[in-house]
Amino acid sequence: MILVGSTFIFWIFILSHRLLHPVLKIRDRLAIHLNHALCREIQIRENELSKRLDLLRRNYELEFSYLHEQIHDYSHLYTLALKAGHFDLGHGAGILGHSMTEMKATGA
Repeated sequence: MILVGSTFIFWIFILSHRLLHPVLKIRDRLAIHLNHALCREIQIRENELSKRLDLLRRNYELEFSYLHEQIHDYSHLYTLALKAGHFDLGHGAGILGHSMTEMKATGA
């Protein structure tokens, strides 16, 4: 009786292994496929983020360049106003406007 029971359990183990083996192979293939798909998705998103970062970097560089030019222009106007003797603390922000008008009038 014990021999019949152990033989039965052995055959159940063999059959279940033979039945499960293809299922396990399919599971492994699916896992590999999903892993590759996930890696591709990560690469796509990484490329998109890299492009966006480069675009932001270029925009900030252009903005910085523009601001640098504006500062240079205003500094130049301030220097011209000082040289022309048109600097008056009482006029506040109008100093550059007055000096620009006078520079245009004098042809400077």
